[in-house]
This record gives sequence, C-alpha cells and structure tokens, in this order.
Amino acid sequence: MKAIIFDLDDTLYDCNYTNNGASVEAVCEYTAKELLHLPADKVRHAFDTARMSLKDTIIGDVAAQHNRMLYFQKTLELLGYLPISYSLEMYDYFWNDFLGRISLYPGAKKLLEEMRSRGVQIGICTDMTVHIQHRKLRALGIDRLIDVLVTSEEVGVEKPNPAIYQCVLDKLGVNAEEAVYVGDSLEKDVKGPIRMGMKGIWYVDETVTKKQTTPVEGIVCARNYQELAAILTQNCL
Repeated sequence: MKAIIFDLDDTLYDCNYTNNGASVEAVCEYTAKELLHLPADKVRHAFDTARMSLKDTIIGDVAAQHNRMLYFQKTLELLGYLPISYSLEMYDYFWNDFLGRISLYPGAKKLLEEMRSRGVQIGICTDMTVHIQHRKLRALGIDRLIDVLVTSEEVGVEKPNPAIYQCVLDKLGVNAEEAVYVGDSLEKDVKGPIRMGMKGIWYVDETVTKKQTTPVEGIVCARNYQELAAILTQNCL
C-alpha cells in the first residue's frame, strides 16, 4: 500500500449525527433573535421546509443538495424576506459555529501520523466544495498531514464517477491497486473505489450512529479507528 484515500465528512469526524444538528439549531436561534426578530420555531420550520424543498428539486445525490447558502436563501424567501438580505450572515454564522464544534474521531490523527511515518501518502476525496473542506481540515488540525485533496467541485463530477477517483490517484502518483479507500458511503467510498481496482473499507462509527452496521458480503467494515488500524496493518501494509 502506497496511499490511503479518505472521505472526509462522517469518516474522519462526525458531521451529521451530532454537529450539523447543533449548528442548525444555533443558526436558527441567531437568525430569529438577531436578524429577523421572529420566533425561533418559525425560522426553524422555514429552514426545514427549505432544505427538503431543495433536496426534492435538485436531481441526484450531489453537493448542491447540501449547500447551506441555498438553504438559507430559500429560508428567507419562505419567510417573505429578500433572498440576499441575510443569507451571508446566516451562512457565516453556521459555519463558524460548526467548525468550532467538530473534532476528529478518537484515534484518527494517530492513524494518519502512523501511516505517514511508514511512508504512506494520505489523500482526501470528497463531494463537497473545496473552500469549506479546507476550513474543516484546518479546524480538525490535520491539514499538514494531507498530501492531496480532491473535491467534486474541482473535477466536475460526483462520486462514484470514476473520474474523481482517477484524479486523486493521479495526484498521488499511484496505481489503483496500490491504494486503499476509506469512507462511510457504501456506494461512493467502497464499491466505487473497488470497481476502480482499489481496496475499499467501509467506515461507520457506531459510537456516533448508535446503530449496528448490517454486514455486506465481501465488504470490509471498520467501526472505529482502532479496528481500522488493525485492518490496515494486517491486510494492507
């Protein structure tokens, strides 16, 4: 193994199960009290409606479905405000709050440092936009441990399109069979890379989801970074 490629969100840290919900609550409270002077539950209802409306409108599982600026713009529209009025303030507040909350899964940094000490390159391959992923990597304190970052914004396609995997392999300068891909999406982070010739490891942190992962035949699964380290050491190095 010459390289390990990680997904970022919900693979190196908890994005959806804890932090995202708390930051949504925070930005709705802020918007209600400081910007619009409305009941917080009214703003939250508008936000939830906006989010679901955009997910129904935008076709396919693409990064735009998770674009908070679109959520906030639509929220304001539903509340009867001009879309440009406070979207930037809401966006900045959300991400500042979110980035202040996030932390790596236990053992993640130790694993990254151990792999680099063995001469293994570390790549990040993600569907989100490049700007916010840079900010997350800085906030998590691992920016100097990452050799390569590839986003769907850069390549112009989402996972599991082969082009995004090929881009990260090319940047790392390795062949598919020399790389291991680790991520929480079975289709995007495991099956897609396997079809490219990489080894794939399905990462689902059960301490966060509180759900047991249903085994999938032929798929290697890790439930925490101690398990992941053992899998990599026994089967890949």
